[in-house]
Amino acid sequence: MFLETGVILLSVCLVTEAQTALQQDAISLTKSIGKSVIFKCTVTGSPSYIHWYQKKEGEPFKRVLYISYNTGSTTKDNDHPQNADFSGEKSGGAYKLKISNIKMIHAGTYYCACWVYHRDTNAVDY
Repeated sequence: MFLETGVILLSVCLVTEAQTALQQDAISLTKSIGKSVIFKCTVTGSPSYIHWYQKKEGEPFKRVLYISYNTGSTTKDNDHPQNADFSGEKSGGAYKLKISNIKMIHAGTYYCACWVYHRDTNAVDY
């Protein structure tokens, strides 16, 4: 029996006076079990971090990882039960989430979001 899992990508971002925005290439991706998938968000502006979240029906959002806008360093969320299956990368203005060896448990909606620093209030939106 051939199994497939549907993995859906959406992106959201708050737009502030800094004119920060995210754009994605694909809304929906379907990949076979055991394959890899890469989601990409292109960023304009200069947020502090790009965050990747997983959303499954009936469950709260779970942060997978975040990537520094300035350095490109990736930090995995230790609270995510499959965090070993995810990796992140900055490549130019693109921030990528990779899922290696897709399993049924990875099926869900993946969101990229950004934090935007407000210079006047020292507050961060997300």
